[in-house]
Amino acid sequence: GVYTIHANNNVKSFEVRDFVLPRFEVTIDSPQTILGSDENVTLQLCAFYVFGEAVKGNATIYASVGNFDTVYANISQTKEIEGCQNFTFKAKELLFDYNNCHISILQVQGNANVTEAGTGVEIIADTTYLTVHRQGITFEDKTINDVKKAYLPALIEIETKYANGTPAINETMESCTFYEDEEICKNFTTDNNGVLYFVIPSQIRQFVKIRAVNFPRIERLFNDVMRESSYTIFFNDFQEYVDPMNTSITIMENMIDCTTGENIEVRIPVVFVATEEFTTDVYLQIQSRGQVIAFKKMSVDFTESDLRIREEDKLIPLETTPEGVILGSFVIPVTLSERASPEISILVWFAKEDGTVVADSLNAVVSECLSHKVDFSWSTPRVGPGEEATLRIKGAENSLCSICVEILSAGNNNDLDISSILSVVYNSIARPNEPQTNLQYCLNKYGLSQTEDEQPVSTPSSTTDSSATSKVSSPISVFQPQIIQALHMFNVKMKEEFVEPAPSAAYDLGTVYKAEAALNEGGATLEEESIQERSYLPETWLWLLRTLS
Repeated sequence: GVYTIHANNNVKSFEVRDFVLPRFEVTIDSPQTILGSDENVTLQLCAFYVFGEAVKGNATIYASVGNFDTVYANISQTKEIEGCQNFTFKAKELLFDYNNCHISILQVQGNANVTEAGTGVEIIADTTYLTVHRQGITFEDKTINDVKKAYLPALIEIETKYANGTPAINETMESCTFYEDEEICKNFTTDNNGVLYFVIPSQIRQFVKIRAVNFPRIERLFNDVMRESSYTIFFNDFQEYVDPMNTSITIMENMIDCTTGENIEVRIPVVFVATEEFTTDVYLQIQSRGQVIAFKKMSVDFTESDLRIREEDKLIPLETTPEGVILGSFVIPVTLSERASPEISILVWFAKEDGTVVADSLNAVVSECLSHKVDFSWSTPRVGPGEEATLRIKGAENSLCSICVEILSAGNNNDLDISSILSVVYNSIARPNEPQTNLQYCLNKYGLSQTEDEQPVSTPSSTTDSSATSKVSSPISVFQPQIIQALHMFNVKMKEEFVEPAPSAAYDLGTVYKAEAALNEGGATLEEESIQERSYLPETWLWLLRTLS
């Protein structure tokens, strides 16, 4: 209420309001990654007012481990706290690896409460679950081209990270495979981004096992304290490339470096296999964020030459080719704008004199080297509840901007960086579906009907595994998703043929369709028999159907 105090004949009025204690928050974290081989497990407890000042008081933290409804351990510690305080527990009291107990603890549950000094106000932290890592290095297969081509090597790319998520830089990796009933192993080293590169020949048909040399399996009292940091690539999951002319190419570039503020000078290496020497025009098309940013045409002599693959990058020597098979390579130089970051789609193709199309495509990562100047400022450095503030942003024309507005509490501040901004670009890339309208055309052509249960698979590409329909890749398949931009310069006509479907071990999706097209710059076609022209061509090309065995 409002009070009036009379003193010495002077009158002064003042107002008494409810006093709300400053709110503070309590969080639990781990200052470092918890490994199964650690001697101690350290949890960090922090208490801060919402305006950033540290809280003084007493804190109690509870660390427990369990499985389903069973609690194996529940330990607590109490300390005075001012801001953040570390609480260290003996690993043998939590992880059980010292007690010959065959229980693999994968999580530590943290609970805590903080009592503010002077007021007795108690805040309880949200329950936190901290991961116990049992593998020192994790692996992610970044190999872009999963198609096996006869006699051509494949570039394998594996991204490695430590348990805390940072790149495993300069780590020695042993790669092993079986060839001619003999195990062959070779050591490679990850680069400055934690990426492991090596080249395998086409004769490897089974698998390659990768093992981190410095992170072996650790056993204590018959318990796997740490699993071996290893990864296996199985090549039976790769598609087989089928080309009746035994001619194919492979792009050997998957990471492009650049310098901030400068155009990107790229030399795209391509290896090829052919059954004869010839000269033809090769086309290069590069897309970034759905737009064609580079197109180039150059004449290439397909003659036997060096593959430009370093010996230290080969897991085993490349396959010896039989007589009549030519191996070689060429390089396509192209200049890209720095705006090509963070990813580009590369398509290389050519058409032989008989109309046969040979092509390869892949997505390559471009270093984050954008140099657009961006400036932003708040209209006022400080505002109170209910007040407004505006954020003014200045950037280069057509720049991509990502704005993140956060309520900063307990001293946490997630800084924006170029990686977080470019993640918006990655998430906005359209993933086109395979064309499906061709099936209805074929059904009508041959007078076939289709029940509702036999409708074609036409779900979004994110939920469809294209490998379920076929383990075979054809030259035309590599044109997607650049098919629209690439084929506008050609007249495309193709043959029609209907065959029985091949049996499928996984799914019965009806007839397996394999695309083939005769592409010719001059509009000529290999067809001797003309087909009825249609004005509605939603599929862009027709289909040649074959049994795949």
